[in-house]
Order: sequence, then structure tokens, then C-alpha cells
Amino acid sequence: PFSAVVELDKSQLTLMLDGRYAGRFPVSIEQGANVTEGKWLLEQKLLQPSTQDSAVVSAAYTPTAVDHVLVLRNESPTAGGATISIIGSPRAPSGPTSASQAAIRLSPRDVEEVADILSIGSPVTIRR
Repeated sequence: PFSAVVELDKSQLTLMLDGRYAGRFPVSIEQGANVTEGKWLLEQKLLQPSTQDSAVVSAAYTPTAVDHVLVLRNESPTAGGATISIIGSPRAPSGPTSASQAAIRLSPRDVEEVADILSIGSPVTIRR
């Protein structure tokens, strides 16, 4: 299985396969978000209708584009079930974010690719 390392100081997510480099993606962190360093596990992969098409959504319209959301859970028993999301974002984040909404942002295309590569239970390390 694949794993990932998020290096906050380099603004990148690196995919690893058996300890070997498998790809790199640029990331951003929402201003004011409390992204905690440590070991995390990919707990959920969510698909949501794309907000990019929200202006044309109607009762008869089913969006074909989706936003991928990867939910990470902190491995530490003292973390109290803390979670962080990896999400796709076509633009820079606006405004501060609370710790409960902490998010690591990738481009929509990159988050789709990462969602296809990582599996439930994949380890993700976040470090500065």
C-alpha cells in the first residue's frame, strides 16, 4: 500500500510505495488552520457534488464533477479522534479556518489522483 508525507515547510505531499518515492504534489494550508504534525491514517474517502458547478445545479441536473475529500484521523490515542481533511480547491482559500475544519488543499485534479492512489488505512505523516 501507498503512504504519504505532507511537508508543511515545503508545501508538498509526497507519495511513497514501500519507502520509495512515488510522486509529489503541491499543497497549501488554509490560513489560520491548526494542522498538527504527527502520524495520521486515511479514515474516509468522500465524494461530494462539485461546488464549481453549483450555479447550474437544478432538480433535473446531476453534476458529473465531484470534489474528493480525504479524511485523516490522528493515530495518537491522546488526540481525541482529531481529524484533518485533504481537499481539492481551484483557488486560494479565503479567511481563517477553525481547528475542526483544518484542511490541506490540493488542486482538484491532484486530490482526485491522490484519492485513487491512497487506500483506507494508508498512513500519512505530517511534519514541518
